[in-house]
Amino acid sequence: MPDTDPPADLTAFPSTELRPSDPPLYRIVQARDPETGEPRTPWFFSSLPSERQGRFDPPTPDGSCYLSDRMSGAWLEVFRNAGLVDREDVERRRLVRASRSGGPVKVANLRAPQARPFGVTNDLVAGDDYARPQAWAAALRACGFKGLVATARHDPTASALNVALFGRAGARTRPSGWHTEVGPLISNAALMNEVAQFGTGILTRPYDVPLTDPPD
Repeated sequence: MPDTDPPADLTAFPSTELRPSDPPLYRIVQARDPETGEPRTPWFFSSLPSERQGRFDPPTPDGSCYLSDRMSGAWLEVFRNAGLVDREDVERRRLVRASRSGGPVKVANLRAPQARPFGVTNDLVAGDDYARPQAWAAALRACGFKGLVATARHDPTASALNVALFGRAGARTRPSGWHTEVGPLISNAALMNEVAQFGTGILTRPYDVPLTDPPD
């Protein structure tokens, strides 16, 4: 079956659970709104219609908040095809670490082999057409799933997961059932080591080089 709009019946669609025992999920956000300068919340559920649509955004009043199971996955989804990223841009952002603290959450598993008979192919998670995956997100949300798990488009190894959690559209400090920690990117050595293998990282400017007195 070719990659198509979602079938009418998705009750048997393959699923998985996000549990408190699972490793944390990550997302990268701007610390402050670039227009107002106001602090931004760690969570934001984007929805349609929007000028900056997410791949799995459902129509308002629902929304999707995007995370990855790897710090490098969150970095690649934000900075995408960038090589070295300007230090100032990195300093303006924060790494959000989200751990499940409530009960298990059932999410649709777009990576499962059993998803193929429903019409799922890699084009759904990596193609340029956002209308189709958005229709899938709306259908899965209507079927009762609390989110979905797919591969991350910008990870060429297809190892990192893209997790879209469904919830009420808009900003949220901390959704119920999640423990959130927020920290800087710039001093996160583990993150820098992860992204280095993808040929990306922080651009070091000349003023970052220590100055020494000239020889006499």
